[in-house]
Amino acid sequence: EVAFLAGVLIAVVSGILAQLGQIYEPIIAYVLFGLGVVVGLLNLRKEEYTTFLLASLIFLIPLTVNADQLSALGWLFKIVYFIGVFVLPAALIVAFKAIWDTASRR
Repeated sequence: EVAFLAGVLIAVVSGILAQLGQIYEPIIAYVLFGLGVVVGLLNLRKEEYTTFLLASLIFLIPLTVNADQLSALGWLFKIVYFIGVFVLPAALIVAFKAIWDTASRR
């Protein structure tokens, strides 16, 4: 829970600072990706898988749209982008765990 809240907080603050040109974005992306891995591996229970994966799609789908159109949103796009960087590894890990759990049931 702490890693998730830290990731969201870092994503929001970084999105605002990135729009102002105050941070080096690749370093923040690596940090958020790492926190996403931690969240995916350690912080979610089986009961939370479906809700987390559905909510993850809400952040990830807009990032697949033409970035030029979304970049007009400025700091809001940067925040959604950084949350997407944070959520993507967690969503992939949770999706794999959900598939594994489903396939391994007898």
